[in-house]
Amino acid sequence: SSLGLHVQGPVWDVFVVAPECSCSEGCSGTAGIEIVGVDATGVDYVTVQFRPLVSIAGFRLCASAGELIPTGTPAPKQIATIDVEDTRRCLFEMDSGSPCLADVCVGDMQSDLCQLFTAEYCANPPEDS
Repeated sequence: SSLGLHVQGPVWDVFVVAPECSCSEGCSGTAGIEIVGVDATGVDYVTVQFRPLVSIAGFRLCASAGELIPTGTPAPKQIATIDVEDTRRCLFEMDSGSPCLADVCVGDMQSDLCQLFTAEYCANPPEDS
């Protein structure tokens, strides 16, 4: 995915933090979005290419932008909010033994129980029976 934004002044750093974090404080853990490219060659425009890793709303896209100050780069500020919605269909056949229809997977394909079910399904696919 790609996002282009107008910003005030040159951009020095771009990063993503989880919804519960702020741009100006350190936050442990992964944000769930991998930045794969940044083009900040324009004076007041930045393009960010990213890869969502999870489906969650409210990721904060942060940037240090503006003229350099004597103490270094400006404090990072939120420049956008990214909502990630997974619109993919289930990747398995829609048969009765499929993870697509399993009770442990309906509603949360990322749950531990669903992941275990899917691993077992892949290890012993129905077409091998």
